[in-house]
Amino acid sequence: MKWSKGEKLTFMANPRYWGCEPKLRNFTMAIIKDDDVRATRLRSGGLDGAVLPPDLAATFKSDGDKKTYAARTFDYRVVTLPTGNKVAGDTAVRRALDIGVDRKAMVDSILYGAGKEAYGPVPIDSPWFTEGTERTHDLAAAERIADRVAVMYASRIVELADASGFFGSPGPRHPYARGLLGALPEREFTPIPGMPPELGALPVGCAFAARCDRATGICGTRPALADGVACHHPATVELEAPRA
Repeated sequence: MKWSKGEKLTFMANPRYWGCEPKLRNFTMAIIKDDDVRATRLRSGGLDGAVLPPDLAATFKSDGDKKTYAARTFDYRVVTLPTGNKVAGDTAVRRALDIGVDRKAMVDSILYGAGKEAYGPVPIDSPWFTEGTERTHDLAAAERIADRVAVMYASRIVELADASGFFGSPGPRHPYARGLLGALPEREFTPIPGMPPELGALPVGCAFAARCDRATGICGTRPALADGVACHHPATVELEAPRA
């Protein structure tokens, strides 16, 4: 075996192997951290195979010279918070964050749907998973325990408000936040149209503009968080009609 640190590993067949003769004499594994670079080298013939994320792997499905394989893994993505921090270590804050996270939206936007929501290192379809430990994206529970509400869209905070005013009157001001509440079964039960943007390719301006019925040309610039809301056209009253 030959090893070039940070570049590649080359494996050579053992001619004295006790079994059948190896079909490959040499096998080189290139160390390429960037997904796009791996895809480019695979496309140009610089690699015979590569491990790619779902979005890039999909670009090779119509390539007759290559085969695409989907492998089930136990890859687990997690965000940890320091328990010694005054805010992040507060049990109520941690609980609010846990139920406020939209896991399905993260799977759909970050993993392009190639995954499942997780509530720990054990997959939900594993026989060792403890049923009943799932935590849903529960805005009603957040209303019961929260004093303040922070709404994020595409990794950006779009609204900060007192919980009483957010869930009650005057209600949320950002169009996405209003859509979240409107999608609840006990309210309008109307889903927000469209899909979230790819986190690796966020627009320069408002990330919600493509799904917003209030969007205008100015939404091509990113709104700053001001007076508790990051929006060029925030709602001013609870039932304000959409802009024409």
